[in-house]
Amino acid sequence: MKRKMRIVCMLLASSLMFIACSEKDEATDSNVILKPARRADYVIYSGSHTHRSSFGVQQKAPADFQYHKVYDNNIPEAYKALIPTAVTQEERTYVMNYIKDHPTEGFRIFDCQNYFVQSLGSSYVYYTGNTLVDNNGAQHGVTGGNQMDYLVINGQHINDYNASWGPDALCLNLPLVDPTYHDSYGDTDNTKHDAWCVYAIPGYGYYLGFDYRTRKTSGEYYDGDGVYNDWVIKLTPADGSQPTAPSTDDTYQPGEGEVEANLSINAEKEADDYIATKLSVHVRDTTDVEVFISVPMSFYCAADDMNIVLSNPQGIMQYNDYVETVSMQINGNTVSLNISYEENGIRVSTRGVNAQVLNYCRENYQDGITFEVWNYYRDTTRTILQEMLNQTSITFLSGLPGRYVNAFGAVDDQPNPLDCTVLPSSEYALSGQERFNQIYTRQ
Repeated sequence: MKRKMRIVCMLLASSLMFIACSEKDEATDSNVILKPARRADYVIYSGSHTHRSSFGVQQKAPADFQYHKVYDNNIPEAYKALIPTAVTQEERTYVMNYIKDHPTEGFRIFDCQNYFVQSLGSSYVYYTGNTLVDNNGAQHGVTGGNQMDYLVINGQHINDYNASWGPDALCLNLPLVDPTYHDSYGDTDNTKHDAWCVYAIPGYGYYLGFDYRTRKTSGEYYDGDGVYNDWVIKLTPADGSQPTAPSTDDTYQPGEGEVEANLSINAEKEADDYIATKLSVHVRDTTDVEVFISVPMSFYCAADDMNIVLSNPQGIMQYNDYVETVSMQINGNTVSLNISYEENGIRVSTRGVNAQVLNYCRENYQDGITFEVWNYYRDTTRTILQEMLNQTSITFLSGLPGRYVNAFGAVDDQPNPLDCTVLPSSEYALSGQERFNQIYTRQ
C-alpha cells in the first residue's frame, strides 16, 4: 500500500512539474503589456475653451445667470432702455446672405457677458450628397434648419430657442463659451460643439451662427459646409460694450514664441491620500513636444502585471508599451496627445501642433494650446518619487521655440516644494529667472 502511494505521489509531482513548465514556457513566449494601475487623466485647452477632457467637466455659467424674455415684461430696469428693436425681414435676408458670402470672417471671441438674443432663423439649406448615403446605398437629404434645437451657452439651456424661432430675451452673466445645438436628425454625437462662429456685420451688429452637421449609425453623415447660417441669433450688448473681432495680423512666427512646462506632485491629504503628478505643458510656438517622466514601471504598473514581471527576473519577457491617445480636430488639423507607459518611465508627447493650429487658437481663444496630464502612482512616497521626477526631460520635436520656461509655483511666497525640474535638450542653456521660473534660451 505504501509503495502504491509513493507511485501516485511521484506521478502527481511529475504532472505538476509538467504543468508548471508548460505554463512557464507559455509565459516566456508571450508579451507583457505594461498597463498603469490607473489610467491617466487629461485636459487640453486654449484660454477658457476646453478642447478635450477625461473629467467630463462642463464649463458652467456663474450662479447668478439670468434669462428674461422681453414679452414677459420683467426686464430689469437698468436694461429696459437698451432693448433692441425687432429684427426685420430685410435684416434677416441681408445677414443670411452676408454670412454665406463671407464664411471666413467669423471668429470665436465675444467678450460680453450681458446681451440680448434675437432669433433670425435659418437659411434652410437642403443638404444631400455622397456622404448622406446609408449602408444599404440609399440616398438621403436633410434641411439643417428643421433639425436644430436646444440652444446651450456655457452650460445654460436658453429656453424656447430652435432654428425656426426664439423670443427676444436678455441674458445676464453669461459668457459666450461653448455654444451648442442639438441635432434631431442624427442618432450619434447629437450635441454639436465647435460648430459656431460670431460675425460682426457692419451697419447691423453681432450674430452667432451655427453650421449644420449630422451623423447616423446607419452610415450617412454630413460634416458641414463651413457656412454658419443654418441657425443665426443676433447678439446685442446690453452693458455698453463694443466687442471687437480678433486681429488676423497677430500670428505665430516659428521660433519666436515659448514652451512652458510644470511638473508637480499633489499635496498630501489627511484622509484617502493618493499620490499623483500633474504635468502642464503650454505650447505657444510651432513645435510638438515630448516629455519623459523617468519613473520605473514598478511605481505605476498594475499589481497583476508586476507579479508577472517579478516572476521573470531574467528579463526574458517582451514588454509592450501601453499607449493612451487622445485626438481632436482644430481648424482642420488633427492634434493628438499620446501617453506611453514604458519600462523606465512615462512618455507624454504631442502631434500636429503647427502654425495653423496656434494661429487659430490665438485668434479664437487668445492663447496657444495647453496639455495637462495626471499620472497616478503606487507603493511609494512623495520624497522617493520626487528624486526620480527631477530627472524628467523635455524635447522639442518639430521646431525649436524661442525660449523654454521650467515653471515653478508658489506656496507662502516660496517655490512650491512639490514642483519638479523638467530639463530641456542641450540646445538650450539657463539664461535667467523670472520669480521662481527657470528661463532657458537657445545657445
